[in-house]
This record gives sequence, structure tokens and C-alpha cells, in this order.
Amino acid sequence: MEAGTNIAARLAEYLLRAGKLKPDDVDKTWQLASESAQSFGLVLTRTGLAADREVATAYAEILRRPLLADGDVPVEPLAERGYKEIFLRDARLLPLAENGDGLRFATADPENQFAIDALSLASAKPISLWIGTPAQIERGLDALFGGD
Repeated sequence: MEAGTNIAARLAEYLLRAGKLKPDDVDKTWQLASESAQSFGLVLTRTGLAADREVATAYAEILRRPLLADGDVPVEPLAERGYKEIFLRDARLLPLAENGDGLRFATADPENQFAIDALSLASAKPISLWIGTPAQIERGLDALFGGD
């Protein structure tokens, strides 16, 4: 996958061309993302400048990754795999499946390349990445780890 800044620039360009953002919105979001050390997409949704689903759909299209459907979100706890809940929640990563070919995860923040690389290194298996909304990831992690 490509570097987070490049993904953010492509996301901004995509949403500008789609008429979902104005140039001023992009400038404000870049500034807030820089000041808060958060991803561009996350800042867009937290400030209400773009809806979660809009950002997830844009990520999926520009990265050519599958978009997570609500039916793809796990509803039962996962067998112990050694995933650290705090890491997965902070990185907005949701384990979806594991088979002989590798692991399938969903992310709400594909700009966080560090977390994706760390997961890949720790698992020593190829990772197939899907894109989901923050709410989907949170709901899935609650199901897997027992949330409130």
C-alpha cells in the first residue's frame, strides 16, 4: 500500500472532484490533521465535513479495495489469535477472517500505514485489506472483544 500522505491527497482530490468538499474545507482539514497528528479522513469525519460512509467509499474507490458491508462485520467473539485489543482499536483495524492464504482485515484509516505494516510484520502472513466506517470497525471490535 502507499504512504498515508499520498492516500490523504488522493482522498482530498477525489472528494473535491465529487463536489463533496470545497477547497477551503480541504485547507482547514489539512491544518487540523497536521496539528492533531490524525489522518485527513478521520479529521474530515470528526469535523462533520464528510460523512463516514462517504469517506469509506472514497477510500475504497481510490485504493481499489473492497468496501465492508454491515453483514461482513463479525458478531461473535474471535478465537484467541493474540491480537491486542488496544492496538486494534487505536489503529481502527478489525480482523475479519483467517485462512491458509493469509488474513483479512478491515480498516477505517488506511492512511495509518504504520499500523498496517506492524500488523503485517507481527502476523507474518499476507494481509488483505477492506475498508469500513469507524462505526463498523468499533461495532466489530465490540463483538470480538466484548464491548459495552
